[in-house]
Amino acid sequence: MSGTPHQNPPLKHEVINVLSVEDNPEDADLLKRMLKRTGLEIKLVCADSLSQACQQLNRVTFDILLLDLSLRDAQGLETVERIKAVALAYGEILFPPAH
Repeated sequence: MSGTPHQNPPLKHEVINVLSVEDNPEDADLLKRMLKRTGLEIKLVCADSLSQACQQLNRVTFDILLLDLSLRDAQGLETVERIKAVALAYGEILFPPAH
């Protein structure tokens, strides 16, 4: 048995790609501040409409999708159905609580 302590391999440094779909500028700003506080390396892309979000999803692969269900171009279940049609490759879609 060697006298050196067991060391874990260094963690792989990865950027987390996040798409936020939020049409309220105050909520979008709050999300940015909250993500910055995590200390993680996050690349945040913001869309303020479902159509913008769909364009982004066709261009970039995201790790996390945060979706407001009350947008100017989609509401409620319609929002979910339309985003699912574009984001079939994503395992989970998170919905921030309405207030």
